[in-house]
Amino acid sequence: MCGYGHKRKIDVTDWYQKEFDEIKDLIRDSNSISLCDFLRIRNYKLQLFSTENNAHIEEVTKRAFELVFEEKVADAISKLIEELDGIYVPTASAILAMRFPEKCAIVDEVVIEQLNKEFENEKDRFENGDKNPNVYEQYCKFMLEKAGSPSKLREYEFGVFKRGRERRKNEAEENRRNKIKKS
Repeated sequence: MCGYGHKRKIDVTDWYQKEFDEIKDLIRDSNSISLCDFLRIRNYKLQLFSTENNAHIEEVTKRAFELVFEEKVADAISKLIEELDGIYVPTASAILAMRFPEKCAIVDEVVIEQLNKEFENEKDRFENGDKNPNVYEQYCKFMLEKAGSPSKLREYEFGVFKRGRERRKNEAEENRRNKIKKS
């Protein structure tokens, strides 16, 4: 299995089989699975469709990171989504945000919805921000501006995410109550 930060070659076929066996053994006698188990299974399933190899991923991400250093964030996102199998703006933004946490924000539909609620005059400014690299670059600039400083970007972003998740939870609860009233 790939270790964090390791740049070693792996046999993907062996990884699939080992990962399946480890997860299977871990949950074999369980009545349910934990969040960690769920995430691991989801990742396993997603990996089954990947056709990428280590050398190609390193080549593409190296160039994307260079583009961010050159202040070409939209080009960096485009590079990732055009050249890596199964990558779209949300995942590409996470890759860049983890490498450049004070420059790049993570695109998330919960955050975009919440920004639309909190900044009505900006409503729909980030429409298709999860699909359009140029909108992503505007999104990063907006998030940095609202955060007040690059060092506060993650904190601001997570705060918006938490408020959005809470809003979604409240809306779901209200919808549930309304359905019960109608019954």
